[in-house]
Amino acid sequence: MNDYDSGITFVSRLRLKVRVQKVNNERSAFADSATRLKSTSIGLAPTPWQLQGRGYLMVFRFSPDHQKRSSFLGRSQQARLQSGLSTVLLLDHQDSSVGSHQELLYIPGKLPFAGERLSTFSKAYCSSQEAIDGARIHWGITKEAACFDFDADPTDFIHDNLSMVVAEKTSHFISVKKGSRSVLATGLRAYGPSFGLSSRFLPKSLLRMGQSLNNQRFVFQPELQARARLVHVDSLFINPTLFPDVRLARLVGCLQLNNLNMTYPLAQIDTIEHLIPGIAHKHA
Repeated sequence: MNDYDSGITFVSRLRLKVRVQKVNNERSAFADSATRLKSTSIGLAPTPWQLQGRGYLMVFRFSPDHQKRSSFLGRSQQARLQSGLSTVLLLDHQDSSVGSHQELLYIPGKLPFAGERLSTFSKAYCSSQEAIDGARIHWGITKEAACFDFDADPTDFIHDNLSMVVAEKTSHFISVKKGSRSVLATGLRAYGPSFGLSSRFLPKSLLRMGQSLNNQRFVFQPELQARARLVHVDSLFINPTLFPDVRLARLVGCLQLNNLNMTYPLAQIDTIEHLIPGIAHKHA
């Protein structure tokens, strides 16, 4: 092939790449518009969502096998789960775009999403139906309804047959129930001075999230600011049929988050069947 033919081939490939990117952008914009229209038609608060309150962040390290088996992911996703750290979030949103509500969220690690490795929520509970509906429509997150007590009576931990030891110095008790069944219960104790925590100073890849739902891929990056303190986890009960059993993992650390401000932005939404061939089957 001479230089002229090589130049023609390069230009043709470049034009094709531009056309493909333009089509993908148009489809993504259409999906975003459809999502906004759907959320408006059923009365959901539009994005971005602003949330203020308090919470706890726990980080665990599993063995690779236990991490996959305890992830609440399907087998195909388990096989692609990147081993490493897993995260539990207990959040008390005292004010937000959809009113006060509480959440229990689990991030098992990272999964491949169209050439990226993104964190994903594999199990989530929430106290508000409006927040449950909004999370599904806006960000592709499936949440289940649950009851939360962020200021639980420690005697309930003893008499609820949870096989927990209540430490004398424990200062904060939290319980999560689905109907009459306990999902999680924990006794916590913050210590040491507080310090600032902001997503602005964290690696962007740490908070970049990806979710797959109903043949759509959602990519978004929450933002947060808080005053944090270190925490002793004095006691922890998990119902392994309802939530990943992080007791099988090593606790790397736990933070108390006060004056917590979070933003959930508009997600980039792609229809999976319109992704480049060779990628779409990974998200089915």
